[in-house]
Amino acid sequence: MQYLVQRFSVFSKIWVVLLALLSSMAVNASSSVEAELVPLHRYWNLAIGDHFYTADKNELGNGKDGWVYEGIEGYLFNQPKNGTTPLYRYWNLVAGDHFYTTNWNELGVDKNFYRLEGIVGYVLTEQKPESKPLYRYWNPYNTDHFYTTDWTALANGRQGWGFEKVEGYLYSSPNYIDECSLPPPPPEEITEEIIYH
Repeated sequence: MQYLVQRFSVFSKIWVVLLALLSSMAVNASSSVEAELVPLHRYWNLAIGDHFYTADKNELGNGKDGWVYEGIEGYLFNQPKNGTTPLYRYWNLVAGDHFYTTNWNELGVDKNFYRLEGIVGYVLTEQKPESKPLYRYWNPYNTDHFYTTDWTALANGRQGWGFEKVEGYLYSSPNYIDECSLPPPPPEEITEEIIYH
């Protein structure tokens, strides 16, 4: 029986990775799919001491089942785009903690009781105009990860929260201007004085 459980676990991991790769290839192959900015919604559940983030407001709406809606943290892309990376979502039933990372190697499909739930969206890998860092914090006392674009909320850490890293960058509003779609600037005029000998 243990052999069957191990085989199932290995096959389920392979299946999740293959599905992620196939969906990524399908998105990249389809030129009709345009990446657009979507809100990253933040929720808090006092009963289990957990923050939850999603780009799909239909998951929890304005709050339900103990989850309180806290607002929009920023905007990320719903599809891969140059200069972005996936933001993976994990759930740890033992700790009651949702965890988000752009580093696949941090947890892979599952590790330390964290199970991959999927990709929330795609965050910028570098800061652009009108974007803000998404700061990651960890509180070992209530086993919760917290993400915010507001540095003043916790700064380097306080009240049990420790700053871990910048996870990526989110746009402040959905009305950004794609630098690649702008026309090139006009050529600069030469203002040097020409000296003839």
